[in-house]
Amino acid sequence: MSSTTAAFAEPQERLRWGEICAHYPDEWVVVTEIGPEDEEGDVEIDFQWGLVVGHHPRRREASAMVPAALARYGTCGCFFTGKIGPLPPRFA
Repeated sequence: MSSTTAAFAEPQERLRWGEICAHYPDEWVVVTEIGPEDEEGDVEIDFQWGLVVGHHPRRREASAMVPAALARYGTCGCFFTGKIGPLPPRFA
């Protein structure tokens, strides 16, 4: 079993975004069953809650979990729970 697969946690309950941030401060989280959805079924960017299936302090490791999470859960997203500093001028 790869370390990415071993890193998956069985989701216990839906958490609100604030709770996710409190449980996993300044980490990248892989979240599934994100809600609420709009009328077309698309997930809003500023979601209210979700199930955390993985987390890591480094983006690269959390992002590596996404393909397996998509295969296992069907949908997911990778989000940072901390504050991101200002963008360099070329990206602003």
